[in-house]
Amino acid sequence: MKMRIHIDVLSRLNVVNVVAISEVLPQENIVQVEKSTLTINDDKFDCEGLMFQNNKIVVMRNVDETGIWFRLPLDSESVLPVHNGGASLHIIQKEDISSVYKKSTLQNIKPQMAIDKEEVFYCKSCNNELARIRPGRILPLPSSDWRHSASNWFCCTTKHLRKDSGTLTEKISPKLGDIFYSPAFFLINKQHFLDSAVKISDNDVLTCSDCDKHLGEVNDGFVSLWYYSIKLSSTEDKEFGGQTHPLISSVGDNFAVLLEATVQDSGSRMPRIVFKTRGTHKVLKVWVMDKDLTCYTNITNGNHLAQDKMMKLAFEEQSNGKLESSAPDNKSPGVALSEEIEVYLSEEMYSYAVRGMQLCCQDFPQQCRTIANMQCAYISLRSS
Repeated sequence: MKMRIHIDVLSRLNVVNVVAISEVLPQENIVQVEKSTLTINDDKFDCEGLMFQNNKIVVMRNVDETGIWFRLPLDSESVLPVHNGGASLHIIQKEDISSVYKKSTLQNIKPQMAIDKEEVFYCKSCNNELARIRPGRILPLPSSDWRHSASNWFCCTTKHLRKDSGTLTEKISPKLGDIFYSPAFFLINKQHFLDSAVKISDNDVLTCSDCDKHLGEVNDGFVSLWYYSIKLSSTEDKEFGGQTHPLISSVGDNFAVLLEATVQDSGSRMPRIVFKTRGTHKVLKVWVMDKDLTCYTNITNGNHLAQDKMMKLAFEEQSNGKLESSAPDNKSPGVALSEEIEVYLSEEMYSYAVRGMQLCCQDFPQQCRTIANMQCAYISLRSS
């Protein structure tokens, strides 16, 4: 069985943390590094872009684990990336304010639809026809939490605000023919849907009438749709081939993009996000430890490690209706954390997120699987 290698680059410390996993690792392992080559026992790995200080160490494997963990210093000649956001797990550094408030690059990616071309929306699971729309406007939403921030839209909602209180005088929703999009979902007017094609639950969840797939949510006359749940077919040409978003073809893609966009929009160094479901009231708490971590892995090529930009997360799931949080809170001495961001998911997205995070580091040595008594996970950045 091939050895799996995962490397975290801590550029501010000029070191790397290395995890090596294999069912055939001996209890005593000889690790040697020379220039950009990492050798573990008889296996050599090319780490192009890293330059190690020549070294040789012995790493012991715990008898009940299939992996080992060790730290290596880097040579000053290593091609280290600029660290744009996030703090090292070990030392929290003051950040450049321009990186903290950097606008999400995901906001610039439009759904794959065209102005004035009729689109037919189908359920991706069962091909049930759901809606028809001829887009007149395709416009970006200002942020992931756009409805909560509507009162701050000085350029487009001034005429909708009461002068005395600043509250909305009317609902701001997509009109017929409008498509308002965000990185993870898009909005259209409810009237575009065929009445017999969808069902709306007491919790305003929109599902397919044929297969009960969770499509999105209904609110104030408009519908927000998850990209992964819908496929489209233009009635005039086949230019886009059915996928609604260039980065999203599965539920996993949709969750990863939603997470990354939420983190980018937060403006926080280490944002905390609470993912919830409607109706079943499941809760997944995520604490972003590093939102722009450079890693090296050999997932696609056994002996060559490729660079990958990732988020490093700590997470825990609600159990038995009560969350016993292990994460520090704002009242802890020396801890100043951001406010929690609340995000709702479909049941399918929630299940994928929990399962994917649980599997991510399950074979890591115990000391690398947890942070502050929370489980650890990595997710590749889609915008890198």
